[in-house]
Amino acid sequence: MKKVIIPLILLLAVTFLIAVESDPSETVGYVKYDLYAGSNLIALPMQSGYATSSDLGDAIGATSISNWDASSQSWNQYVTGMFGWSGSFTLADGMGIMLNVTAAGTFYCAGSMITQPNYNLEVGSNLVMIPLDRSDLLLSSTVGDEIGATSISSWNASSQSWNQYVTGMFGWSGSFDTDIAMPFMVNVTTASTWPAPEVRTMINSNSNFQSSHGRAFGRTIK
Repeated sequence: MKKVIIPLILLLAVTFLIAVESDPSETVGYVKYDLYAGSNLIALPMQSGYATSSDLGDAIGATSISNWDASSQSWNQYVTGMFGWSGSFTLADGMGIMLNVTAAGTFYCAGSMITQPNYNLEVGSNLVMIPLDRSDLLLSSTVGDEIGATSISSWNASSQSWNQYVTGMFGWSGSFDTDIAMPFMVNVTTASTWPAPEVRTMINSNSNFQSSHGRAFGRTIK
């Protein structure tokens, strides 16, 4: 019996090694967002498969879902009820979204890797996400300095409020930890693009992120 088992084990081991060392054409994974009862800020860092906000809202079981309109500096909010959704908007890779749920839960944004976004920032507040290839950004003050922001804010779902920090003559009034796939609000006084093309080129040429190419990964955002 051992003569049969040993070759079988070797065959399985070789098969496993081939599978591990193969180089699939795309990276897949997920980002897990912990949802609290009330409003929650999430993003779409992976190809989720949802085309519209109503699709996403139905999948999550949201009572409302909103996107930020930087040109008007206001939220576009749509609610659901007996007759369905009051309206909808098209989802985009890397988009930040505010949604409301009645009970705590989780949202897994799972799928293939997106092309990492460059956000066109307008004067005023802008809702963005830290791209997956920017694992070098670990503090909001670092993000704010790179963007040239006057303030940067994270959403605190447990307290249902914004944590905002501003910068001035003596630096930032405070800071919070940041991570890839984290959505946040940033205020600028001059229109710009972030990450700037030259920064993205430099980061990508020195990044270890591509070492996960072809392998699953996961993140949890609270």
